[in-house]
Order: sequence, then C-alpha cells, then structure tokens
Amino acid sequence: MNRVLIQALLFLMLIMAAAACGGDPENAGKPSERDASRNDAGLSDLAAGDLEPADASPADAGPPDSAPADVSPGDAQPVDGGDAGPPDSGPPPEQPEPLPPLPAPPPVKPGEYMRIELMRQGKEGYAMFPIDNSYFTWDPYRQIIGMSYNMKSVNLNVPTMDIAVLNGLKGEVMEAPARGQVLPPGTNFCNDEEWCMFPGGDPETGDIYITGSVLPKVMKLQRTATGYLGTVMDVKSDPRIGKVSSYISWSVAWDWKNKFMYQYGALGPRVNSKVMWRIDLQKAEIIPFISDLPGMYENCMAVDANKNRLFSIGGTWSEKEEQSDTLDSMEIFDLSTQKRETVTGLPFGRRNAMSCAFDAKRNRLFVMGGYTPAAYNPKCAGASPPAMCANRITQEFVTFHNDLWMAELENGAFKWTKLIDQTPAGELKPIRDGDKELRLHANRSVPNFGMSPGSMLYIPQHDYLMIGGKVPAFDLGTFYYVNVK
Repeated sequence: MNRVLIQALLFLMLIMAAAACGGDPENAGKPSERDASRNDAGLSDLAAGDLEPADASPADAGPPDSAPADVSPGDAQPVDGGDAGPPDSGPPPEQPEPLPPLPAPPPVKPGEYMRIELMRQGKEGYAMFPIDNSYFTWDPYRQIIGMSYNMKSVNLNVPTMDIAVLNGLKGEVMEAPARGQVLPPGTNFCNDEEWCMFPGGDPETGDIYITGSVLPKVMKLQRTATGYLGTVMDVKSDPRIGKVSSYISWSVAWDWKNKFMYQYGALGPRVNSKVMWRIDLQKAEIIPFISDLPGMYENCMAVDANKNRLFSIGGTWSEKEEQSDTLDSMEIFDLSTQKRETVTGLPFGRRNAMSCAFDAKRNRLFVMGGYTPAAYNPKCAGASPPAMCANRITQEFVTFHNDLWMAELENGAFKWTKLIDQTPAGELKPIRDGDKELRLHANRSVPNFGMSPGSMLYIPQHDYLMIGGKVPAFDLGTFYYVNVK
C-alpha cells in the first residue's frame, strides 16, 4: 500500500512540474516546436530596435541563440538606397583596435625624396588611386597607406579598402575587408560612377573618412585586427546635387582638428567651380560655405587649423567658356569671417596641379611640382607659334615641375625657400606607336605626375611629408617620403 501511494505521489509531482513549464509530460525536457524552429533559422526574438549597443557587456548580450554574430545593423539593409549586394559571410565585425606604439621614421636624409617600393603578390606593385584624383590616407602608427575603397575588389561580397602595409621603404599592397555598415559596391560618388571618391585619413587616430563630390553620405572606417569596421552617416540635404553633379577633378582639403572637409576647384561643363563647400564629417552636414568665388580648376589647398584659414594655391581661373588664366597667386581664406586675401607673385610662377600641405606646429606651407601649360612656353609665343601649341592633348610644350618649396609664415609675411631643386621629369613618348601626341613618361625616382594632380600630407609625428600621385596612361601611382626636419 505504501509502495502504491509513493508511486502515485511521484506521478502527481511529475504532472505538476510539466504544467509549470508550459509543456506536457511526454515532452518534458525537450525544446518546444517554436524554440526548435527559431534555432534552426538562426533568428532571435529581438527586433532590430531591441539590439544592444556594440559596447554591451557579454552578460547583456542576450540568449546564446540570438542573431548570428556576423550580422550587424549595417549589414541588415542597404545604405545607398538600393541593393547592397550579397550578405557578408565573413567573421563578425571586430572592435576598433587601439593605436600601437609609434614606429621609428623611415631612414630618409633631410631634403631628399625617397620612393616607396610597393609589392603586389611578389611583383612590383602600384597604388590604386581613385581615377579622378590622387587622394590617399596615411596611418603613421600602423604604417598603412589607404588608396581607394572597393575599386577592384576580388570578392565583391565583402567591400574592401585597397591599402599598402609598409615595412620601412617597402610595402605590400593588399585589400582589407570593410565590415559593419559600409557603402555597397557600385555606390554613386558622382555621375553614377564609383571612381570620384575622396578618401581622407585622420593622422592622430588612423581613422579613414570617405565621401564623394555629390555623395550625400560620409563613411568612417576604423582599423580592426583583420580589416576595417565601418559606419555610414546620411546627409539630410545635399545642396551640391543638381548644381555640380557633372563637375570632375575636384580639389579638397581636410581640417582634422575640427573634422571638416573643404571642396573647391573643379572642371565644369562651361565654367569651373565657383563655390567652396564644407562637409562636417561628424554631423554629415554639407553647406555652400563661400559663394561667388573665382571659377577654379587644378588649384591645390591646405588648411591651417590653428589659425582657422585655408590656402588655395595656383590653378586655372575661368569666368567664361574658352577664357582662362593659370595663376601665380595664392588665395588665403579666413574661415571665421569667410573673407579672402590674394597674394601675388609666387616665386615658382604660374602652375596647375601642384601638391601642398601645411605644418601647423611650425607655421610652414609646402608646395611641390605641378605643370605650366603650353600657352606660357616661350616657344608658343609670337605671331606664328607651332601648330602643336594649340593641341590640348599633346604635352610637347608643357613644362613639368618636381621642385619642393616651403613658405615660413612670420608676422604675416611669407618667406619662400626652395628645399629641393628641379630635376628632369622624364621623357615624352606616344601612348601608342604612330601617335603624334606625346605624353610624359615619368622619371619615377622623384615625384613626377605629368598633368595629373598629386597629393601631399604632412606627418607631424615624424616631421615628414608623404607625396602620392600617378601619370595617366603610363603609371598607376607611386608614393614618396620627404624629410623636412
């Protein structure tokens, strides 16, 4: 009797436990059909808005069967208003890594150019610049050059940053995956094209910012152990769209102290760019900062963030179609008052497509290279100049420059010094056999970029300049160190 009573009590207790778990005795201890289907699909009960922030602790991260780790809010939907492409099947996005110790500077003698030798898969490499310009980024702590975003990705399932990881004066060119919220392949940077992008790198953090001449978005890439983690900010209203959409070859300058990018100077369909645009990289706001300026093209710009001013040097001014003049002057913009001052009679004369950078610690402005159009060649002067002087394709009468100048700003005056003399820029060759038009085939031992603008960055940690550029048709890009201590 006692044995039967004990069995009855045990059975009653089993029924009560099953009821408390919401199941039945036959399925006690087994997952429910709802739980099984959720686990098979790899889905979470959490809606997208319920996801914890990225810095949540593991204890707050939710149940182990929540959303797969390789899906982030940025991967869940396209950020360009269209198809974002196949989902990222790579590892989960990592957190940005801390800055490593600053390495020693490269062994370059003061006042000398030193070419960086790039290697790609064991062969001589090259820089894959955006086609429309030679802008690049430099991370001095990790010795990484950022060249372009998603220009020639091998695996379009994962957008990539084309980079060169340096070791002294040599660098391995590779593609670093960009995960998280990133711009998809085929992003319209301008003219429904992806090649007119502006990459810029914060020298203090190594962060990369990428936008375009009429792209109403700003993407920030932060370095991780295996690639980059991206975030994308949408611009609420982009006043450039419809006004300068067809303009190409923009001049830009970065103010890393205040996180601004300035955009002024481009080749337009009838007249050159006459508005300076300012892009706030933190708020993703774009405004026409200064209007009714001289129409400019192939000017170079640099920002003095300490004194809140911007320099625009040389370039071609145009007011009407077929009316232009290459300048031997510099415009200095006060970014607080939006007023400008013109300084004429620059010691290097009239030039287009120079590279320039500013050293805020020592108040030094650096200007390098460029070219002087054939119209200013003495051989093209007079009543009957050679017929090829009027040919806009041939470079036979163009004067190319690779000298380096420095302006020290003292008490409001500019003291110019030539740091590196002019050397032979290369030789003129036809692109194809039988062509009458000649183009510069550059001497790559020093920076020679033909009629293509180069870019120059001042590296405050080492008191160096880094210069990058390309010669179209002959060269896809080269970098150089310059010691300016």
